[in-house]
Amino acid sequence: NQIVGYLLSGDPAYIPRLNDARNLIRKHERDEIIEELVRAYLDKGEK
Repeated sequence: NQIVGYLLSGDPAYIPRLNDARNLIRKHERDEIIEELVRAYLDKGEK
């Protein structure tokens, strides 16, 4: 749920600070994260 909130809103407050996760996710564009999630989903469906 946290990643979905971030991807929809762009608000990094949805991501916890635990293990520096908030700063780590800011290093990537939201579009890139969505592209990779979709690619992984589609690749999984082909197997």
